[in-house]
Amino acid sequence: MLLERIKHLLNMFRVPLCRSIVFESHPEMSGNVGTVYNELIKRGLNKKYKFVWRVEDKEKYRNFNASSVSFVDYKPKGIVEKIRWFFYRWFSKALIFENRLCEKKWKNQLAINLMHGMPIKANRDYVAHDTCDYIVSSGEGLNGILAREMDIPLKRFVTLGYPRTDVLGEKTGSLEKLGIDGFNKVIVWMPTYRKHVTWDKHFHEGTQYPSGVPLLTESESFVKLNEHLRENGCLLVIKLHPAQDMSTLSEHPESNIIFLSDKTMNEKGSGVYELLAESDALLTDYSSVYYDYLLTDKPIGLVIDDIEEYAANRGLAFEYKDYVKGDYIYTLEELIDFTDCVRDNRDPAEEERLWAKEKWCDFTDFKSTQRVADFILEKLG
Repeated sequence: MLLERIKHLLNMFRVPLCRSIVFESHPEMSGNVGTVYNELIKRGLNKKYKFVWRVEDKEKYRNFNASSVSFVDYKPKGIVEKIRWFFYRWFSKALIFENRLCEKKWKNQLAINLMHGMPIKANRDYVAHDTCDYIVSSGEGLNGILAREMDIPLKRFVTLGYPRTDVLGEKTGSLEKLGIDGFNKVIVWMPTYRKHVTWDKHFHEGTQYPSGVPLLTESESFVKLNEHLRENGCLLVIKLHPAQDMSTLSEHPESNIIFLSDKTMNEKGSGVYELLAESDALLTDYSSVYYDYLLTDKPIGLVIDDIEEYAANRGLAFEYKDYVKGDYIYTLEELIDFTDCVRDNRDPAEEERLWAKEKWCDFTDFKSTQRVADFILEKLG
């Protein structure tokens, strides 16, 4: 209470802030924030400001080689580290984040939420209120819904596009780096989480699948799909959500169905969006990657066999089919049919999907990183 009173008093003046900028993303050093951070490094902003990353374990970055970049734990250990984080949290010039909300402390402190994605599922305990100066979106068409879901004044929104999507407009040799080139078609499956890694074990959203993947509920379904993919020279890459609780999941190693983690991809020098850029189609459901992949003009299969249960538990931000267009998939047979369409370069839902792209994606030039970096530099003054 005393601290808040002091803060209120000091906010009547311009509190002296230090030349440091706090960054946060999940996974660490990735997503929209990671992309913008790299751009700011290229522009030499770390020569003017100290960059501070929030991470789970700063010891992992002991040998990190970059000028004026340091790390603090989400949960600092020891009095020295706690004081260090308190100092950065309260007196940094800017807070740039996308996952864990980081409320600004002073009137002249800059707080920008670059977001983890545009809305499909309803928010759960992620209500920002009026705690940041700006929240970046990829299209004005959904700003009103996002403002309602997060309880953020609409005036805080700036539509600049999402930096992480810029790589979708280029090829970086991702398939070769990952050792999965040579297939006729590569389909990436990115289901959203049904059970969050930090949630109570009794809480879940939607159907709980043994492998974390809808429809493939038993070994026989894996074998059947794999055999069909093998016969057609196609590969299915399953990339589970980083928030998915994987403690009880069972993998089914098959020749033409593989699971890839963020860790494995990073070790091989490829990010998720580099992989998406070179894929031939996407499978997803209630994940915001849907809006990003619209920019590629490639087929999107929407596996929504548990949509009624998901809507009843987590909830959706709107009437799903009014906003999300693509090939709706409810059964294993329909999933196999989708892979056949991809193999044959058929795209039954193209017209509706292009409507969604025009409706929800304001920028298709793959220059959002430049726009967001320019915006941040302008606001830093």
